[in-house]
Amino acid sequence: MGKGVNKDALEGLDSGAVPEESMHDYDPSWDFEVQERRTPADQRILEAVLRASERTGLATTLGVGRPSIFLVEMDGLGPDLSLFCEGTHAAPVIGLDLDGLRVWASARRTDIGTMAAEHFALCMTAAWREASEAEPSPELTSAAYAFAEGWATTGRVEAHLLSAAASPTSARRR
Repeated sequence: MGKGVNKDALEGLDSGAVPEESMHDYDPSWDFEVQERRTPADQRILEAVLRASERTGLATTLGVGRPSIFLVEMDGLGPDLSLFCEGTHAAPVIGLDLDGLRVWASARRTDIGTMAAEHFALCMTAAWREASEAEPSPELTSAAYAFAEGWATTGRVEAHLLSAAASPTSARRR
């Protein structure tokens, strides 16, 4: 796994369930074909990503709630292999297509842990954008990708990349 998602340094974070403290009752199975069966390898990847998020303070720094991840099968490449469920920034619900991410990781010559972490972080930036009401823009999209790649490979939460790219007219609720 990548430096940002060191499974040996992380412990004890439940994955896959919407946190009790969430401010929504969203269930991703309402809108998506959720993969209920997880291989032990898939479970370890999800747990490592969530633990890295907790260890690095990702959600707190971005001003969103504690995230949960579900597995979903999506058709596509790149950013279409993960999704943020809109309206859930208070406790972000994120879908990852680990089978698709494995193919994408191989094409990019990186490991699945790093690829899953990068796509998770990209979805967390979508939660940040929703929470902060930042207007979408090409600059913000580029900053989100840079942020996600940086977090996945180094474990550093560089939120300044996002806020610097956000539209100056965006209303900030935080």
